[in-house]
Amino acid sequence: MTCLTLKECIVLCRSQQLYQAKKSLLYSSSSNVLGGQTPLLSREQSHFSRFITELNPNYHGCLVWITAWGISPSEENPAIVIKLREAFAECRRLIDAPGHLFNQTEADLSTGLIRLVLAFAWDAHIIHTDEGIAVTLSHDGWFEISTNSPEIYKRVSSYITEPDA
Repeated sequence: MTCLTLKECIVLCRSQQLYQAKKSLLYSSSSNVLGGQTPLLSREQSHFSRFITELNPNYHGCLVWITAWGISPSEENPAIVIKLREAFAECRRLIDAPGHLFNQTEADLSTGLIRLVLAFAWDAHIIHTDEGIAVTLSHDGWFEISTNSPEIYKRVSSYITEPDA
């Protein structure tokens, strides 16, 4: 895992032809967008985190860009995220380097960080590198997934309809 500054996160998004529309990230080409409510129960959040990481079976890595935190301090334990960052020799504060770039061997770590984002009710963008998938998570209890892939769109649509299938 490598932590990125805000500017580096923006550069990565632009390189993938992503643009911001309100609180979401969308692809500039004709992308498919689906969304819904984020799970509230811990077990469902765990499954949803794994689903986000495994949207494309050929995982090459992803950026988990945390965009808002401190919204519900009583539900947060930021020390966990700080220790994760320290394990990768990252000493900058979250505000100074809010992006977490995971490589293809770090799928479990990216899943874990996404799980913490959901548990702590933080906002984040998850961008799969080289795969045309962008996910927005909101502390307001919604998510949105933008993709250029009809196959990924079908998987997301099926998950939204039948999350336990």
